[in-house]
Amino acid sequence: MKTLIGILALLAASVLPASAFASGGINGRIVDQYGHPVEGAPVAIFRLPLHRIDKAVATVTTNKNGFFAKLPLDTGRYMVTVAVSGNLAACEVHDVFNDTMTAVKMTLQHTTACKGARLHTAMVNPAIGSSFYLVH
Repeated sequence: MKTLIGILALLAASVLPASAFASGGINGRIVDQYGHPVEGAPVAIFRLPLHRIDKAVATVTTNKNGFFAKLPLDTGRYMVTVAVSGNLAACEVHDVFNDTMTAVKMTLQHTTACKGARLHTAMVNPAIGSSFYLVH
């Protein structure tokens, strides 16, 4: 009987359309404080709420025009961080919706604040480094 239930579950999963699985993505552009694209910037994407600050769900690098993209991502809230030499960083929180690319434009600046929907203060954790943020 358990085998029959397992087979039926597999068959049901195989006939569900791809849109039945809730996923979307994040894409965007990283620019410096003068509006110039930042090539080769490491972008780290963390699922919120944070359980492990050292475990990004995805890391990508910007292209020569400052663009990055990551998909698929499960629907939910994510913190997107980027930090480069010269103590320039950006941190924003965005929601990812089903079948949708969430577009972001982040400007690098001298800051430790994280912007975004329903997020309180985010501070740089000096023990980890300026490229990771700790949400309080």
